[in-house]
Amino acid sequence: MYRITDQVLDPSEVSRALAGTANTWSIVIHAAVVVRQTSGQSVTTSVAHTALSGAEEELRQIGSDLRRKWPVQGVAIVRRTGRLAPGEIISIVGIAAEHREDAFGL
Repeated sequence: MYRITDQVLDPSEVSRALAGTANTWSIVIHAAVVVRQTSGQSVTTSVAHTALSGAEEELRQIGSDLRRKWPVQGVAIVRRTGRLAPGEIISIVGIAAEHREDAFGL
């Protein structure tokens, strides 16, 4: 699963997509979130994320690189675009592997 979307991201959707991968006994999910920051007198209330042309292909390439480097059975990468508030998920990376050490890249 490699996707760019303006919809709210759901880690359980990524987990379900990877659960059907053959020889998968471990799934690791990483979610990146918007962080509230203060700069002088202002506080970040939202950030805007966009995707350039070819972004989904770049996600596929990252997945291929991960599969070449580590013994993983599945990779899922989803990225959200649009205006996001602090605490909202920007991207999710999921890895499916036979063993947890492989899923964590140890």
